[in-house]
Amino acid sequence: MRTLVLFAVPVIALGAVVGCGNNSANPQSPDVNAVHSSGLAVPSTSTTTSPARTSPATSPRGNIKKKVGDVAALCTDDTCTDFAVTFTLDKIEVDPKCTAKYSADGKAENGHFVVLSFTVKTTTKFTSDHTHLSLKPHEFSVVGPDGVTIQNYATSGCTAISEMLPVNFSPASQYIGKVVLDTKHAHGVVVYRPSALDGGWEWEY
Repeated sequence: MRTLVLFAVPVIALGAVVGCGNNSANPQSPDVNAVHSSGLAVPSTSTTTSPARTSPATSPRGNIKKKVGDVAALCTDDTCTDFAVTFTLDKIEVDPKCTAKYSADGKAENGHFVVLSFTVKTTTKFTSDHTHLSLKPHEFSVVGPDGVTIQNYATSGCTAISEMLPVNFSPASQYIGKVVLDTKHAHGVVVYRPSALDGGWEWEY
């Protein structure tokens, strides 16, 4: 199991998996938001100063707390100067209109469909070592208002296959797609904690 190494660019790394945030306090550390929006140009390595190690905001569950629109990433090294992949949760929709052709009556088996829209960008550094970043529905869970964590399992379907994220990602590629959760809670916390990592991310909805 890989351990999270947390930096001022709060990304989780492979040597570092990082939950990226605002790193304006350290102008020499790579700006992950800028990297993400510029098509993942390789961050500058001209400086010999390593990013200061700090801890981003984490939940009592040990996950990096994120907001919709925040960038998260897997780094390729412990200094987090290069990224293998960045991903952003762009939108959370509760009980949207189903678009799947065979979505039965459009009702969630457990009560509510929670649809997560992601943008994923991989760099040329993305290899088979990073395939645990799959964003598969079963790697998500929901913490309800009662504090109970419920693992997400297969749903009856809601989103058209053409709108879903692929199972596997390729290097130097960009993906936009959705992950569908089926939960009894219309409000709670979405947790993404891949089994191959000692940590993860979470978003309140």
